[in-house]
Amino acid sequence: MCDLSDHEQVLANRFAHLPLPDDATDCEPWCWHGEDWRRHFLTREWEVAGLWVSVAGEQNHHGDVRRWMHVGGEDHCTTSDREQLIAALVQAGQLFDAVTAEIQ
Repeated sequence: MCDLSDHEQVLANRFAHLPLPDDATDCEPWCWHGEDWRRHFLTREWEVAGLWVSVAGEQNHHGDVRRWMHVGGEDHCTTSDREQLIAALVQAGQLFDAVTAEIQ
């Protein structure tokens, strides 16, 4: 866990009534995004040979949540790594479906 700046602590206190989504395992401090305050959160991340697969999202100061699945990084995969990457993508897709189904 990181120490918050004084400004970040004030924001954390201001929006303390908004709980993180149950699936969030880590989150960033609140930031202004032109129209509203938002914080990004991570649900889970897999790393395979320089590539990562994540299920994450953001929450605004109204409590609205938007989630996504993201793949990024630099490919250093061998054939066996690609099999692990496929497994990570399948697991991430299943997790994404599960957490988004909860809110519908």
